[in-house]
Amino acid sequence: MINICYTTIIYQLGGIILSPNQAFFLTVIGCLLAISSSYFIVRLNMLKPTLKQNFLDQYPDTDDQAYKAQQSMKQAYFNASFYKQAVPLTSWLVLLFFLSIGGCLTALYLDALNIAIRLLGSAFIFIAFLYLKLPTFQAQHTFWKAYLQAHPENELKVVILPLDSPIQQRRIALLTKFKCCTLVAGLILFYASLFL
Repeated sequence: MINICYTTIIYQLGGIILSPNQAFFLTVIGCLLAISSSYFIVRLNMLKPTLKQNFLDQYPDTDDQAYKAQQSMKQAYFNASFYKQAVPLTSWLVLLFFLSIGGCLTALYLDALNIAIRLLGSAFIFIAFLYLKLPTFQAQHTFWKAYLQAHPENELKVVILPLDSPIQQRRIALLTKFKCCTLVAGLILFYASLFL
């Protein structure tokens, strides 16, 4: 009965009604997009050693433990300065993501596949909005340039790469692809779950 109501609402809004086979196929496509979005995050994390090497080139006397401490201090300073208004929304998005994943696992346990796929789609939508809410590389670059102008002694040992450098361009491209894949996967999974 609930799926009939969803179908009626979507039909009245001018949407396309899918057969269960089409919805299953769309679900498979959504899952493949979700897997490919995790590939982009893995590729983004593979660039971390290059960023670390850029830091070590400027500060060669730094060991691994000092590098980790410097990165955590830099991140704490950035979070305290940049996320003043964004913290409540970010916290809610993370909470909704984990609730969606928990609900998805519960629905799978109860053999409610359409609800599980709908919650999985919602989780991906929350992750996409979370990454859309995070500051872009351009905003971070501007923030750290302003920091260096205000603090010429550079106590945090900030190393700024130019935005047009190959590594920054690659990071921007990978994060953009991740955001797009995650949002599209979430929307496809949510829409397909209405017809399963």
